[in-house]
This record gives sequence, structure tokens and C-alpha cells, in this order.
Amino acid sequence: MRTAEWIGEVLAQHRRAEDEVGGRTLWPIVRSQLDTVTELIPTANSAAADHLLLLAAEHAHWLSWVAAQEGRRGAALAWIDLAHGWAVDGDHADMASWVHRVRSYYSLRGGDPVRALRTAEASRSSSRISPAAAAAATHQAAIAAAALSERDRARRLADEALQLALRVPDEEDRPGWLYWLSPVRAQLQVASTAYACRDWQAAADGFREALPGLAGYPRDQEHYQRKLDDALRRIG
Repeated sequence: MRTAEWIGEVLAQHRRAEDEVGGRTLWPIVRSQLDTVTELIPTANSAAADHLLLLAAEHAHWLSWVAAQEGRRGAALAWIDLAHGWAVDGDHADMASWVHRVRSYYSLRGGDPVRALRTAEASRSSSRISPAAAAAATHQAAIAAAALSERDRARRLADEALQLALRVPDEEDRPGWLYWLSPVRAQLQVASTAYACRDWQAAADGFREALPGLAGYPRDQEHYQRKLDDALRRIG
């Protein structure tokens, strides 16, 4: 378990590094760590095995995410399938919910908003998930609803997601993979839903207010700044 805990700490550092430099250079390390984790599972007792299964799912999710960012859709789906299996085997409701949320995101990027909304709703259906996991799932449902032009539903879901996120403002109260879901990020998600609903003024106001809180995350700042600039252009 000491080895597993150390690997978990290393993965947390890799998550933050990926925010700044991308995941390509870190891929071999995380892949090797996953091998180590899965080798430990068969000889672990029940409680330790459950912990290791969660750690394996977190690694598989990270590998899926990096593959998706590089346009390797098949690999991304294969890794997220593994993550879901390990999350279910270990009875980890938050991770199972998050995996469905990621699946929804992939479907939406692939041009299938109907499937995206269905999967996002599945990700928020469990009564066992934490407020942070529910916030992430509900935001994804809002974005999928907006893609289907269900704007009232999208706005309602966005407000619900914000309230859920504000219940856990401190990082230590959220699952490790949701370290980023701070109140500032939650506000940006509301603005993103407004943007998806083509409510340009609300989107611009939301991005403008929250962007200063992203100091230290240059890639994310650039992403939301582009959205702000586009929203302002559409208003004018």
C-alpha cells in the first residue's frame, strides 16, 4: 500500500504537469506505473485491492484523456473502457460517474449530442456520488443539452452544477481527479454553458469575471480567452 500511495502522489503531480506541458512526454511513465499497480492487485487483500482498482482506473482515465487530446479516438475509448471496468470492480461510484462523463464528452466531440446527453445523464444518476462528481456530470449534461438546442434545460443544469461545485470549494474535499473544480472553474463552466447556448453577453460577462482566477494555467487562460474574444465579437 505504501507503493500504491506513492504512485498515487506521482500521478497527482502528472495531472498538474499535463495542464502545462501536455501528456506526450509523461505517457511512458504513467503507462509503466499502471503496470505496477495492476501487478499488485492479485495479491492484495479486499480493501487494498479496492484501493488499487481505483488507482488503476485513474491511470487508465489519464491515458485515455491524453490519447483523446492527440486525436487517437480508438485508444482513448479503449483506455476509458478499462477505467470503467476497474471503477465498477472496485465499487467506486465517483470514478464510474466520471468515466461516463468523459464518454459523454467524447461523444459530443464526435458529433453525437444525443448519445452525449444520454451518457451524461447516466453519469449523474447515482445517489452515491459526491457533490463534486455530481457537479462535473451535471455540467456535461448542460453542455450536451445546449448542443441539442435545449437551452432552458441547459441553463437549469448549469445552475445546478454550480451549486454542487460550490458545496466543495476546497480541493481536499473533492476526488483527486477533480482537483481543478474550484469555484473559479465552476463559474467558467456556467459561462461555457451560456456560450454553448449562444447567449453571448452572459458568456462574455462570465468569462471576463472568472478569467483572472486562472493565473498559473496558461493553456486554460488561452482557451477561455479565445471564447471570450469570440463572444465579444458576436455581440458587436
